[in-house]
Amino acid sequence: MKQSKKNLSFNKTLIFIVICLTLITSSDKTFSQTVNSEFKKSSGKPSQHESFKHTNYSGENNQHDDPDKELKSAIESGDNSKADKLRNEINSNIKEENKFVPKDNNEIVFLNNNSGGQGTDWLEYGKLLHSGKVKDSSDFYRQIDMKTGDDGFMYASVNCNADSVYKGRVNIYRSTDNGKKWNFLSGFAYPFSFIGNISMLVESKNNLNPDSTRVIIFYTKSNLSNNFYSTLNFFSSRVNGSSNSSKEITSPHGGKFTFLSAVTDGAFYSSATYFGVVCAETDNNLSHVISLRFFRTIDWGETWTGTSLNTGYEDFYPSAMYKTGSIDSVYIAIERRFSPTYSALRVIATKWNPSPDFNTYYITGDAARYEKPCITIKQNNPVDSMMITTTKNNKAVYHFSPNGGGSWYVDSELDYYHGTNKIFTYCSSTPNGTYPFSAIFLSSDGDSIQSKDGALGGFISNGKLQVNVNNTASVTTAPVCVAVPLQNARMSCVIYAGDLNNNVYINQEGYWQIKVKAAIEGLYNPLTNKLNRSDTLRAYLYSVVSPNTIIDSSRAVIDSTDFTALFDFNIAEVSSYYLMVRSRNSIATFSSDMIHLINFPLVEYDFINNQGSSWDYNVKNVDTSPEMYALFSGDVNQDGTIDTQDLLLINNDINNFATGYIQTDLTGDNITDASDILIAYNNSVKFVSVKDPY
Repeated sequence: MKQSKKNLSFNKTLIFIVICLTLITSSDKTFSQTVNSEFKKSSGKPSQHESFKHTNYSGENNQHDDPDKELKSAIESGDNSKADKLRNEINSNIKEENKFVPKDNNEIVFLNNNSGGQGTDWLEYGKLLHSGKVKDSSDFYRQIDMKTGDDGFMYASVNCNADSVYKGRVNIYRSTDNGKKWNFLSGFAYPFSFIGNISMLVESKNNLNPDSTRVIIFYTKSNLSNNFYSTLNFFSSRVNGSSNSSKEITSPHGGKFTFLSAVTDGAFYSSATYFGVVCAETDNNLSHVISLRFFRTIDWGETWTGTSLNTGYEDFYPSAMYKTGSIDSVYIAIERRFSPTYSALRVIATKWNPSPDFNTYYITGDAARYEKPCITIKQNNPVDSMMITTTKNNKAVYHFSPNGGGSWYVDSELDYYHGTNKIFTYCSSTPNGTYPFSAIFLSSDGDSIQSKDGALGGFISNGKLQVNVNNTASVTTAPVCVAVPLQNARMSCVIYAGDLNNNVYINQEGYWQIKVKAAIEGLYNPLTNKLNRSDTLRAYLYSVVSPNTIIDSSRAVIDSTDFTALFDFNIAEVSSYYLMVRSRNSIATFSSDMIHLINFPLVEYDFINNQGSSWDYNVKNVDTSPEMYALFSGDVNQDGTIDTQDLLLINNDINNFATGYIQTDLTGDNITDASDILIAYNNSVKFVSVKDPY
């Protein structure tokens, strides 16, 4: 049957629409995650106070060759001739007014690890990272920062309060063991100038050479204590304390620089790493934003290129992150302020190669007050997701894009209790993992910093809910969190200034300590109620569900006097586990009760005072006054049973007059003799072996 002309026309139109939709969909090369319908989708429309601002920026849809990427490829491949040629071509296309030659900071004093600063061992509920007053200013809340380096170490920086020696001082600390211990690394100071706020990066020129890792700190500096007319500066130093450098990038046009946010593409490059800073240029009273500014260097700080992003609005508190793509971008989350009670969340997207062109993404539309945004973008290629945390009418909320910025979902609450007393939020992410995002928020009285982990659209109360258990936090300095990738997992680490900005503390969501009290039969001396010597214990956390595998492990030295050993774990997540401990020649002993890792980082378990604390009562009564239980000694070959094979090993060492710290020395007197084989024999005839919950 013939179709009518009207039907043919309709079909052609339908086919055209389908083709267009297919092309539009296929042009988006980012990975899209499924989002439940319960999440509120952003309309993407400007408010009644705004109009679409048209620019020439085409973002990721621009398929033209990117000279930045060509230059990076040449640098990474070691083609210096091509790199020099491309560098000259790029430089020739930059307008002179956008080039910045940094000036020397002659007043600066460089500090090394002999210049002061403090780092201490881990405390039970919050480690003292920095001792001393932190700069206190409600206008400049970014006074501390923390990053992980390509070398696998953690770094923190603190803007110190003025004292009798220095008006401005920044201390830098490093941890080489995932935050358990921190040491003062380096820093810089000014006898007569004041530092306003800071933002930090840690980058390596060569990931195979730890000495090439550099700490880079952007900071504002002024001769006045109120930070009027503050200039934009950067400091750079190798992590070994050498090659210190600090220069002024530029000065403001009558106002001051503030709200610094460092940005880098170092997740994707080493020697070809570019980095920079986004900031706001404001009037001196912080009542008006003149423009957003973006500065970048392609030669590790020797020269700088910069631009102004003139949005025409009051865009406060920029938070920036690099976004890879066909044309690399910088995404800048800002608080667009329309009145003292009404501000909205916007994202400014601009080229990674500084340009005045930009796009505006209109994230929120409600008549509310969104404040102090923080953005994190998963550093993978292609970018699959990103998140922004803010407060909304003093509630902690997050907004996310599951498809690299293509669409946004808004106003998901971070606080389970819906509290309306939140003043700061912060977020971080790792490129991979089941729960790649971390977020924190601080209450307005400083009483509670809450930490959350999760995936977009599904944040969970993972790990320690309250970070600052024993310390009230500052309400003028924003806390900072970092999602730290580990070999088989990740953990969240948080730093915060203490009450009234006294000291800086650190705590970790994925870091646990278990204090175990245990004795070892062969080492225990009933005459002294002590062990003959300290020895190493190993501890394992076992899953309580099939297949009952080892989830985490640690080792520690048992104290010979109080029988305690402190074990560090950083892979185990919030859950319940069976604890197993053993020495080099004892029977592995399981706890009868499960260990619950829920809220606090320190858990204690006692094997010595109650036989029932071990699974199936599998410990030996070694003393009656006081009553004392110990791990059975004699499993020399660690096969889970004390038997003739162990006796044979001990006997062989007796015949060979073996001495020293050896497996067959059960009593710890550095010689294998009859006393050792007697202990093993008594246990073998009782068929002592491992007893476990499985």
